Amino acid sequence: MCLLFLVALVVRSYRLAANPLWFDELYSFQLGQLGFVAIIRNSGYESHPPLYYLIQWVAAGFGMLRTEWAWRWLSVLSGAATVPLIYALVATTASRLTAVLASLLMLLSPADIYFSQEGRPYALLVCITALVALLIWRLEQRPEDRRSWFVLAVCSVVGVWMSYSYVMVLAPVLLYLVARMRWQRYLLISIAVVLASSAPLIAIGPRTLHSILAGSAHATQLTLRDALEMIVGGDFLRYGLRPAHMWMPVVEGVLALAGLASVRRRANPTIAYHVMQLVLPLIGFFLIAMPLLHIFLPAFDWKQFLILLPAWIFLVAIGIESLQVVRFERFGQALALLLTALLIYGSSQNLHDYWTKSKSPEGLAALAVQHSLQPGDAVVSLHHSLDAALSFYAADADSFTKPTKTSSGLMFSTSLLVLLGEQSHLSHNASILAIRKHQRVWVLSNGTIDPMLQQQLTSNCTVISRQVFAPFAVVLLTNCR
Repeated sequence: MCLLFLVALVVRSYRLAANPLWFDELYSFQLGQLGFVAIIRNSGYESHPPLYYLIQWVAAGFGMLRTEWAWRWLSVLSGAATVPLIYALVATTASRLTAVLASLLMLLSPADIYFSQEGRPYALLVCITALVALLIWRLEQRPEDRRSWFVLAVCSVVGVWMSYSYVMVLAPVLLYLVARMRWQRYLLISIAVVLASSAPLIAIGPRTLHSILAGSAHATQLTLRDALEMIVGGDFLRYGLRPAHMWMPVVEGVLALAGLASVRRRANPTIAYHVMQLVLPLIGFFLIAMPLLHIFLPAFDWKQFLILLPAWIFLVAIGIESLQVVRFERFGQALALLLTALLIYGSSQNLHDYWTKSKSPEGLAALAVQHSLQPGDAVVSLHHSLDAALSFYAADADSFTKPTKTSSGLMFSTSLLVLLGEQSHLSHNASILAIRKHQRVWVLSNGTIDPMLQQQLTSNCTVISRQVFAPFAVVLLTNCR
């Protein structure tokens, strides 16, 4: 298991700093710069509870460290730790060979690697979910194990306070434990602890989530097929759709069904938990919440379902194990190895796209400015993602952003903050005339600029260079005075 962890750590560290931070990570960075109070206050505006932001803030030296590693190392460790947890989880039910094959699928899971290299809570949530599944198995063996109950309660509280989506894990856990253990005293204590600690989130969560969902009402809606393809094959919205996205869920789904068909031969009752963990959230959202309650998620929010990955891998592993106990055992083992190799090949194809494409064009644009910035340059940013990137990679630049019409004409703010709760406090006191007085002016945009703004900002200027980091463009001007 130590070897699995070390290999997973190497894989998740590969090219970690080659990708600059992207908008969501930069949002975390800006929160960290403002500290504890701002992180707590942000919970009223943003779709995540505050705990992960607080943990990340501490992990990044209380927000003082300014490197990609500082803001991502926690996710790297979480993703690496999940791989041996999957091995241990599968080994409770299947052979050592099957446990190794399942851990290899997790080791090279495109979706898990993506988020193990990103300063967001999802890799840690997946790790906690795998740990919780292992704790449930232990409680099946020793229902009076107070240490396991304590760790389970802590994991539940931490999960809920990191993401509202953790309810998709917590609900099946509680339903399963109540069904198996009735109202065992430690179960009652755990439920009471989780509910009591989550009371503040119950008050603010629905209002916050409603406003977030309303703001993304016009985005492309997430479908069940999209969710499964991205959970198994990775984020094709950002890195492109490959054939592997379509056939990998089919192969793994057939394996999972084959495993369930043989479930009566298994002595491990927690298989039912993994079925509940996978099926209940999917049914609850795609067959109930969407058609009946008209609750929709934008396609880019598929990552909320990433916490179903450990249950999915476990059920696939049961299918791999079922192939090895057929009448012709050696044939079954060869077939299991062949299908696992095929799935690893599909993962490697999708990972190639991830490791050759940047997730942060805004970061690349800001780095281009940083590398050529000279004293006295002005930097004009016309997009919030570019604002965030400049705050990390070119914080010392003389920046102007958020143009707005005032009684004095078109004015700019000198603040690069993109935090939702801080926008109302920003002042706009820099004019276009003040910007044009600089010897050189950088203009960063998403490729389209309002014609009036462009005329006032760039007329009679000389273009020195133009760089494109799709969809963003970086233009350097001079002689604007």
